[in-house]
Amino acid sequence: GICSGQKYGNIWHFGNNIGIDFNSCNPILISGSNVGFEGCATISDSTGQLLFYTNSDSVWNKLHVAMPNGYLFNSGGTLSQVMIIPKPLSSNLYYIITTKIQAAGSLSLRYHVVDVSLSGGLGDVVSKNNMLSTLNVTEQICATYHNNGTDIWLLTHEYGTNKFMAY
Repeated sequence: GICSGQKYGNIWHFGNNIGIDFNSCNPILISGSNVGFEGCATISDSTGQLLFYTNSDSVWNKLHVAMPNGYLFNSGGTLSQVMIIPKPLSSNLYYIITTKIQAAGSLSLRYHVVDVSLSGGLGDVVSKNNMLSTLNVTEQICATYHNNGTDIWLLTHEYGTNKFMAY
């Protein structure tokens, strides 16, 4: 039988105005994005169509235009990890997860919420800079589905210790 999964990661935007579209058998080089330097994250819908992307500082919609409330904070583009995950049981809400800069500075483990149904379907940030932890975390984060197939676990690591945190 044929098996095909969701296509949430089929389009990547990264680097200086460049990206890759994996929706066909052969990857296609694309341009026009706004992200650059280090941490970048992109999310597509279940059919592989771009929804939005971020470089931790700002959030852009599928037309490469900054969302109206899309300025999150200024990391100077130095966050090497940022992640976008869908809110379980929602077709409109997504979480952007940001970390600290090399376990230093005033930033912390935070989440920001994007509703892609706003602004005529182009999306907007509805909540930002919500604290998950004020511990000195590393830039290393990952997410995986819970065994129930619906919920999502977010994992990170406290800097300089053997302590992992799960949300």
